[in-house]
Amino acid sequence: MQSDLVGLLGPWSGGNGPLYKQLRDALLELLETGSLQTGMTLPPERKLAAALSVSRNTVAAAYAELRAMGWIDARQGAGTTITALGYSPVGGHRANGLFATLIRDHPDVVDLTIAVPEAAPVVTDVLAEPRRFIAAEALTRGHGYEPRGDSELRSAMAATLTANGLDSTPDQMLITSGAQQAISLVFRGLVRPGDLIGIEEVSFPGAIDTMAVAGARPVPIMMTDDGLDPDHLEQVITKHKPRLLYLVPTFHNPTGTLLTGERRARVAALIAEHQVTTVDDLTLAELDFGTPAPPPLATLEPDAPIISIGSMSKVFWGGLRIGWLRAQPNIVNHLVGLKTAADLGTAAPIQRMACAMLDSYDETRAWRNEQLSESLTRTIEALRSQLPTWEWQLPLGGPHLWLKLPDTDAMAFSHRLLQAGVAVVPGPLLTVDGESATDRIRMPYYLPAAQLELAIERMALTFDH
Repeated sequence: MQSDLVGLLGPWSGGNGPLYKQLRDALLELLETGSLQTGMTLPPERKLAAALSVSRNTVAAAYAELRAMGWIDARQGAGTTITALGYSPVGGHRANGLFATLIRDHPDVVDLTIAVPEAAPVVTDVLAEPRRFIAAEALTRGHGYEPRGDSELRSAMAATLTANGLDSTPDQMLITSGAQQAISLVFRGLVRPGDLIGIEEVSFPGAIDTMAVAGARPVPIMMTDDGLDPDHLEQVITKHKPRLLYLVPTFHNPTGTLLTGERRARVAALIAEHQVTTVDDLTLAELDFGTPAPPPLATLEPDAPIISIGSMSKVFWGGLRIGWLRAQPNIVNHLVGLKTAADLGTAAPIQRMACAMLDSYDETRAWRNEQLSESLTRTIEALRSQLPTWEWQLPLGGPHLWLKLPDTDAMAFSHRLLQAGVAVVPGPLLTVDGESATDRIRMPYYLPAAQLELAIERMALTFDH
């Protein structure tokens, strides 16, 4: 562990401030990105000090601060161990790696940890001059406490879904504070501690985190180059009888795969046959590069217990924090109580402005997909030029590339890369077991081309193959 830790730390002491704080921050970075994990034992103070050519007091002071923050624990005879990640500044879950750079000062870093787009033009217009789009009395209508969501927004969202292949009515809609809250409401409302949840073996870390908070146990579903494996899904359902399935069959996060044809139909049929409640995460389904994806699972099996969720984040802007959940009215009614307890309803003025934005949905979606397609083309050109030995599967939609690094540990590489000025999410942070996909990193391509090309240039300089 000692030699490995020294290698992971790299040139940690080149910053400003006392040496022990620089060491603390370097260790904290490894903890937050998952390079150091719960249960690992850190080297004794004296040995690490010798390996780093610093005084024992420097190491002792760094360890003391990490203990005070709840990251490590020192016990007689057991050494210094990494404790459960329950006290980190961003909530202590696996998604720490995604947000570590947002709470630490990394000058000139290109942040590829989250796929967040710039605001679409209509968002800027509506937020800058809301009275051009909404009457003042409508913007502040009523008391504003609507846990189900603003009635006009629910109607507009249902109409938008219907126009795009998922027949929906306002009473099937629940407006949430982003898709993340929709996932959280489902897991809190329908899952008990100890329940099993079937989930793709690689998945959205926010769902993995929420599952852990709910006390549920994941059952990984194998994936192929064409999305989740229906044969293995059937085995999971029949053998484990999970309480819930959480699936991303449309432009999967992070692999970008798309479940199509008979495979998609079979997945929907399995859900209907076994009546297993299923979350169909459609958050990325609108990012189709202009070629619409196959119908959602709920369209294929309208009577199956399928909960569709999505968001305005990927087409319009993440900062809106407007998500939605579409389910049978009895499920919506059950989840409204949890939504009420959480926040009494998403902010009314933002919902009403979001409703005005939906008037420009078709053109905004087309604009976003054209932008994203061009960005993907530029990104692939740069990767082929700078990193010709890397591999990936060309996505049919979505904002991610799932990059395979030949003979390279993704955790160690992501740490070296962060020191070089690029933040990425290593594969293990996106897996159910936290241990596989060790040669993968996720790379979103929402950023402007110049920033993406700079990031790839730094990747090539850091990559040692």
